[in-house]
Amino acid sequence: MLFVTNRSEIREIKLRLSQFAKEIRALGALEFALMVPVLLLLWTGTVELAALHLASRKVTISAQSAADLISQEVSVTDATLEDIEQAINAIMAPYPTDTLGINLVSVTADNDGNVGIGWRYDGGFAGGDALGAIPPRAIPLVERNDSVIVAIVTYRHRGVFDLFFTNTEITEEAFVRPRRVAQIPQL
Repeated sequence: MLFVTNRSEIREIKLRLSQFAKEIRALGALEFALMVPVLLLLWTGTVELAALHLASRKVTISAQSAADLISQEVSVTDATLEDIEQAINAIMAPYPTDTLGINLVSVTADNDGNVGIGWRYDGGFAGGDALGAIPPRAIPLVERNDSVIVAIVTYRHRGVFDLFFTNTEITEEAFVRPRRVAQIPQL
């Protein structure tokens, strides 16, 4: 607690407080010091969000391109599907593909309308809980003696600074009917 004994000391304190309040030489430096952390946080968040958005777009393009490339074939081989995997890896550049999972599936229906898997190709880490199962969203798309090509691309995105969106999993599915034949066999 501050004890003042005479009026001159009170005047001295008032004078110093008014001088301190009028001092603006270091005000800019103080404002800068207070704003820099906020601005750095905003900038870092913007960079992280932009990288996540771009990765998400590349996953979407990869799935759609893979399904479209397969739908143009009359038959596929392991080499054809490996080439499509390489195309997906090229689309994903500059992002690393070590966390990329690719599931390419031909969902077919026979004369009786029984739905099954004609063939399946799994590349990358091939994540997913339903690995080996018929993709449920493809079943209503298949008619008798018909097929649907399903491309499922999953990517585990690591953030640029590992601050906000760390290990975000992005999954995209694309469904396309074969263009030249009803069902594309694997040779």
